[in-house]
Amino acid sequence: MACITLTRTALPLGRGASEVPGWTVAYEGRPVAAYAEGADGRLRQVGSSRLDAALGGREGAWDSAREFPDLDALREAYLRAAAAREAGEGAPRGGTGGRI
Repeated sequence: MACITLTRTALPLGRGASEVPGWTVAYEGRPVAAYAEGADGRLRQVGSSRLDAALGGREGAWDSAREFPDLDALREAYLRAAAAREAGEGAPRGGTGGRI
């Protein structure tokens, strides 16, 4: 069974900008993506990695391409993607805009 870890973190917005609260996602101990938490509580992707791409994301994306209403939805999407990958099915393409 896959090990998905969510860690509370502060994400830098860029040169001279302040940090925003967010979450990093790790799969089997390796960082996968980062999500900024908006004032409305929604989580918006601000980064990804090759592993995230393997789980259905876009490699090298640094934008708010993926968005989740809350932490539970974020966790469930990554767990479904990891389970499908481990089952040899590839990443599921439904329910999250075809990205996870």
